Amino acid sequence: MNVSVMRHELKYYIARPDAFWIAHQLSHLLSPDPHTKGQGVYHIRSLYFDDTFSSAFKEKLDGVMERDKFRIRFYNGDDSYIALEKKSKWGDLTNKQSVRVDRNFCDRVLAGEVDRLLDSDSPLIREFFLRIRTKALSPTVIVDYIRAPFFHPVSDLRITLDSDLQTGLWRQDMFSSTVTPVPVLQDDRVILEIKFNHIMPEHIDQVLRNVPRERMAISKFVLCSEML
Repeated sequence: MNVSVMRHELKYYIARPDAFWIAHQLSHLLSPDPHTKGQGVYHIRSLYFDDTFSSAFKEKLDGVMERDKFRIRFYNGDDSYIALEKKSKWGDLTNKQSVRVDRNFCDRVLAGEVDRLLDSDSPLIREFFLRIRTKALSPTVIVDYIRAPFFHPVSDLRITLDSDLQTGLWRQDMFSSTVTPVPVLQDDRVILEIKFNHIMPEHIDQVLRNVPRERMAISKFVLCSEML
């Protein structure tokens, strides 16, 4: 991804019944993600990394304008597609860089065997290695949730409804079948995320205005880390 591409990112808490209504309305206006394979939703599990000072966690709580964090992510419990991602934030603007990795890569990282990463052809993997070596970046928390995603070509609009947020307490072995996630949002709220490049299409914005929503600086990484 071109790191110069910055996208607007807005996040809201909404009630679960309102999430069902939004999903129904958007299904007539936007395209579903093909990765849902006709189910409308998919499961996401991410393993987030932080340094020995918990900088990513503290910078989010302190409202630092420019910050970033690394994560490894896979979908629907299937480790045939895994991504190493770096998410950068500048206020309400966001950028995500991603590179596909395999299970062997992840197993080496979790085992602390990272020296060979410096020889990678991927600039993102080499940066990840340097963070591990210079800032003692290490896996900290598992983040689990169910996502209903929708797309629109105007401004590369992406709207997602994330529910059932859970975390694996004190576990970093993200591929283990023995990880038993625990709920994070006790009041059954759903997280509405809206990402777009330039402008929000008016007819989509009109749909969202009909739903009570509370805009918040929501971070699933922070919410799950706080459970620790």
